[in-house]
Amino acid sequence: MSLARRTKHCLTALAVVGLTLATVGCTRKAPGPLECEALALRMIGVRDVREAELRGVKPAVDRLTVECLTLPYDAEMLACVRVGRDVRVCSLEMKVRADARRPGD
Repeated sequence: MSLARRTKHCLTALAVVGLTLATVGCTRKAPGPLECEALALRMIGVRDVREAELRGVKPAVDRLTVECLTLPYDAEMLACVRVGRDVRVCSLEMKVRADARRPGD
């Protein structure tokens, strides 16, 4: 087998391995828009968007939904709030996890 052909095979193998690792690394861990809105509703203490509008808290629901999507909140944060723990505690725990993942300063 020629050097050019071996090089081509090696590059192809590296590309396949690289794409496989990239695909595995890209699995979505952050919540989507519907999950974030449901979380925001729960955090505010209403059952649905209509109730939020009636109680005048829809702007707060929207703000929390956007925050959830842009930070983004992690799966542990969602689970923490879903089981009824204090939102402030859940937020603090999420911040600690995020700081632990950040490379050393």
